[in-house]
This record gives sequence, structure tokens and C-alpha cells, in this order.
Amino acid sequence: MFDIDYKKVYLSALRQFCYFAGIFAFVFCIHYLADRFKAETFAEFGVVENMQLGLLVISGFIFTIQAIAYKDYRELLFLLASVCFLASCRELDSWFDKRIPLISWRVGFVFPFVALLLAFINRKNIMKQLIPFLGSPAFYMMVSVLILVLPIAQCIGHRSFVEDILGANNVREIKEFIEETVECLGYMLLLFSTFEIYCNLLKHQHS
Repeated sequence: MFDIDYKKVYLSALRQFCYFAGIFAFVFCIHYLADRFKAETFAEFGVVENMQLGLLVISGFIFTIQAIAYKDYRELLFLLASVCFLASCRELDSWFDKRIPLISWRVGFVFPFVALLLAFINRKNIMKQLIPFLGSPAFYMMVSVLILVLPIAQCIGHRSFVEDILGANNVREIKEFIEETVECLGYMLLLFSTFEIYCNLLKHQHS
């Protein structure tokens, strides 16, 4: 018979339920914003896009603070933070297009470059950090984020795909509605994962 820490399992299940409830509440928050702002809800630099940016920046800063506070997972957490900051730059693509036309949002690759360089310098540490992380619920939450943001938001919200199905009328607005809504939910789940990684790894790193 396997030794099961029932308290840990119950707490983990409770957290997952709370994340589900949080996402559900967040959807209704977007419903409210759509009722108030109408077509401007998903406009460039509109309320939803600003929410996306805020969620990414907050998640990135939380991972950074965790990296500073918990040296046993420092390299991994800096990597996660760097991805958040890269995605933040991607959300500001039109802003960067006007100020750095050739490089644009790609300037954000400096964050993962520095994080990967740090991970390479401390490669013995990063391998020790990856194994427990890959087996944790936090990792699977982040995989869910990738699924939401890439194949669902980007591919299903792809302009030509939407146009093929629904025709050319209002295709831009429909594309933004699908893409921005799903991305926002993914970034909310990413924010929840900052707490989950604390519960999975950081809280017990000395146990």
C-alpha cells in the first residue's frame, strides 16, 4: 500500500478547485467589462489587453521575488520570470513597433537570454530543480497555460481560420474576441501558478 499524505492531497485538490472558481469568476468579470466597454473591450490597449499585461508583469515580479527569496530554486524561477517578461513585451508589440521598428517586441528576448545564461553557469543546480518541478501540479498548470495561449488562442483565433468559418464580416473583431479572451484566462492561470509553485516546492524546500 502506498503511503499517502491525505492532508497534502486534500489541500492540493482544494487549491485546484479554488483556481477553477477563480477562472470562472474572471470570465464573469470579462462579461461585465464587455457590457460596459462594448467593442472597445478588446481594442488595442483596451481594458482586456491591459489586464493581460498586468497579469504577466505581476506574475513575472512574483517569480523574481521568489527567486531572490528561495535560492534552492533560483535559476528555475528566474527562467519562469523571464518568460513572463518576454510575453509582456509581446503584448506591447505595437508600442515597441513605433519606438524600435526593426527589433520591436523582440527586445524582450534579453530576459530569457540572461536567465538561460545564469542557468547554464549553474547547470548543476538547474537539473536538481527541474526534476521536482516537472513532477509538480504547478508544472501541469503551466502546460495548461501554454495550451490556452498557443494552440487555442493563437491557432483558433487565427485570422484566416476565423474568416474561412465565419466570412469576412467583422473578422478582426471576432479574432480579437477569441484570442484576447483565451489569452487573458491563460495569464490568470499563470498568476495562480505562482502560488501553486510556492505550495509545491518553495514552502517545503527545507523539509
